[in-house]
Amino acid sequence: MAGKLRLQSADGHLFHVDEEVAFMSITVKNLVEDAGLENAIPLPEVDASTLAKVIAWCKYHAAADKKDAVEIEKFEADLLADKAAHVGMTMASNYLNINGLMDVCCKKWADMIKGRTPEEIRTLFNLEDDLTEEEKKKIMAETVWKFE
Repeated sequence: MAGKLRLQSADGHLFHVDEEVAFMSITVKNLVEDAGLENAIPLPEVDASTLAKVIAWCKYHAAADKKDAVEIEKFEADLLADKAAHVGMTMASNYLNINGLMDVCCKKWADMIKGRTPEEIRTLFNLEDDLTEEEKKKIMAETVWKFE
């Protein structure tokens, strides 16, 4: 069954992808093997812009044995440089079940919040503080060991 597969994004764009690259997604592999989908494989949860980046990541990693770790790290940093792309890639890696890409996305999220206070994290992600003072005090009392 070697060859090319056609992946169809949520917004209707078709991508012709080598099977080896497409099968880095367990979701795609299962759709082909279990459901017998070989024509256009619909991916209703991934838009074209994000799917193009996911495919670029998969292609890059399919040939990654020819690259050093610094080169790979730079490629991934460039791919996830903008927050909207990072969010899209995280969601897509989850939906497509691409564990390596999910690991890279989660590591970047962790690096972004490492060493920040809850207030700084809320500001970074534009989140409201929805806890009351009473709820905050209760949490502090229950986890006092963390603040010593």
